[in-house]
Amino acid sequence: MKRKGVTLLEMLVAIAIFAVGMVFVLRVFPAGLKGIRYGEQMTLTSSLAKTELASLIANPQNLPHSIAATNPHVPGEILVIADPFDANPDIFRLIYGEPFSIPAPTNGEAGWASYYLLRFAPADPNWGIVVYSSPLQRAEGDPNLPDDIYSLGPDQYLIDYDTGKIAFLPQPFDRWFKVDYTYRDAQGSPHDIVAEIMYVPANSPYATDHPQGCLLGHPVDWFSETVSVSFLNIGGNAFSENPYEFKILDYYRGLIALNPLSTRFVGRAKVDYQVMDWRILREIRQLPFALPADTRLTFANLHEIGPNYPGLLILEETTGEVIYDERLDPPCNPQDRVVIGRNGVITFNYPNDAGKRVKIFYRPSKDFPLSIQKAATSYVLAPTFSLGWREYGLALNPQTGRWCLYFTPCENGKTVLVDYWFGDPNNPQKVVGEWGTITQVPETGAGIDDRNPVYDYIVELKRQPVVSVSKVLGASLKVRVAWETPAGLWRKLDLDTVLPRGR
Repeated sequence: MKRKGVTLLEMLVAIAIFAVGMVFVLRVFPAGLKGIRYGEQMTLTSSLAKTELASLIANPQNLPHSIAATNPHVPGEILVIADPFDANPDIFRLIYGEPFSIPAPTNGEAGWASYYLLRFAPADPNWGIVVYSSPLQRAEGDPNLPDDIYSLGPDQYLIDYDTGKIAFLPQPFDRWFKVDYTYRDAQGSPHDIVAEIMYVPANSPYATDHPQGCLLGHPVDWFSETVSVSFLNIGGNAFSENPYEFKILDYYRGLIALNPLSTRFVGRAKVDYQVMDWRILREIRQLPFALPADTRLTFANLHEIGPNYPGLLILEETTGEVIYDERLDPPCNPQDRVVIGRNGVITFNYPNDAGKRVKIFYRPSKDFPLSIQKAATSYVLAPTFSLGWREYGLALNPQTGRWCLYFTPCENGKTVLVDYWFGDPNNPQKVVGEWGTITQVPETGAGIDDRNPVYDYIVELKRQPVVSVSKVLGASLKVRVAWETPAGLWRKLDLDTVLPRGR
């Protein structure tokens, strides 16, 4: 009889083939897992970005004037050379000119007051919160002449650009004014000043904390200034008869209370602040009218509570009422009002919460910062060709001989709408709302000063020759979700849109 079986050589060959196959499988398997994880990340980040973008464009009238990059070591200093394509979420955080209608007064945690929630809270307590009225009107006249001063209205001011002196109609109460402007140093370089506060005592037209009522004692660029009545932060004091007062109730919630008299004097106001950290996400949920009910966060695993990340916070969207606050013990009242489950599931049990819109702040265990970038609502022509923030220059491109608008590096990639005149200077034609994207040109002489890369960000106007530019409006809005790789590099997903003219 013949015996059936395999020889030792055949077994060795089979083992070798199996080993080679296993090595191949083991090499492919981690790559497959990596691809699956990447796909999950893209799905989640895309969903988060789309939801945020839809929320922003649904109310464009409440978008800030612009979102700027600031120096983390010098509060208020604008970094005009910041790169908007850098995925680092810690760069563009200054919310400038967030408009809002002052709500009708209600009885809340600061008593009878008008309450407002910042749109991009939590706010950075190291930068502060500045609340101010709509801009005052610039009047014709000399701030040194009493007759000109006493002819002013309460919503007007006078300015001498050569000295920076500014004057207001005297009032029988103390006032504070917020002034943004650009001035030049001895070398002609521009310096952008944001939220400089001037104290003007009762019955005086001038600020006493500035040299002879001047803005830092410097010449000021023509028409670069914006002047508003600043609301006074009164801390824990009671509201007085001065309508321009407010209190910061919670930086993390972004909740402020305004003097209930303010609605008689100011219909709409604006606020400047710096986002604490884009890593803290904000999600809005509409609760059903039948509770208990569950809702699920975009990211399931939450970051543990820490000194810089105060933990999960749930607010009623319009009033700022605290529904759940992980900083408190217990975090909600009654204790079963909200139950935090696994995998990012939140259960709402309290019948009185039915039908409310809630705002949820949280930080995922793996950082996915959600940040916003926005072109300035409007840009002004720089008086010299040293560009400041929210300024543009108009000049011939030395390489092409065509008229272009020039911008600072922090505006790279943004879209603008331009109104201008072209053709025969004696009989020019007008273009309204021409689209252009601010683009960096190569270092080949296309910039006005090829030694300085600040002048390499341009929009070339289509109709030539250009006689004058009458208006430049920002039109682009970007939502960005970023994540950090194990190698410490930031990746990003950008969603861009264009806003209606004038926003």
